[in-house]
Amino acid sequence: MDKAIRRINDQAKLDIIYDIISDVRKSVNFAYSSTFFLDKVRCSHCNGTLGRQERNKNLDGVTKRCNICKREKSPRYLTMIYQVRLPLPIIFKVFYDCFGRKNNSIKETATECDISFPTAQSLLDKIRTAVTHKILKDQAHSMVGGFGVDVELDETMITHTDCVQIWLIGVVERNSPRRCMVLFPEA
Repeated sequence: MDKAIRRINDQAKLDIIYDIISDVRKSVNFAYSSTFFLDKVRCSHCNGTLGRQERNKNLDGVTKRCNICKREKSPRYLTMIYQVRLPLPIIFKVFYDCFGRKNNSIKETATECDISFPTAQSLLDKIRTAVTHKILKDQAHSMVGGFGVDVELDETMITHTDCVQIWLIGVVERNSPRRCMVLFPEA
């Protein structure tokens, strides 16, 4: 019975996700409601408030317009996808395919979304970087371990080039909710 309920709940979640990634307008509304797009942003030119305004010629069908100087900014302004020139449903589909229940490889995701492999890889690198910075910012002042405390450590290589390896190291106190993550570049 529990498995059947879980399957129904999973299918309902999938229906919601597919509904969001099927339409630009629904993707934009989801981005604002989930605070992926910021609602209260100040204009970098005059410090006025940027308000949401529909604009069909824009990639997302909406723009942010300053109430004082009337300059326009993308709704992606001050987000990790500000420079990405893909439609929002495609971006959400890439997120879901790689990090959601599908857990596809980058190559499979690029093929399914009809984008190039370097584009998919660049987008996923931006996601990883944003998530890593958020984790590190939240954990910046926490200390893990101490005298007589057992800790567990795990590491994963995030990126690797000819000259540089970047490792993410996670430390967790056993029998405690305290944890810490550290980004460790190795030249």
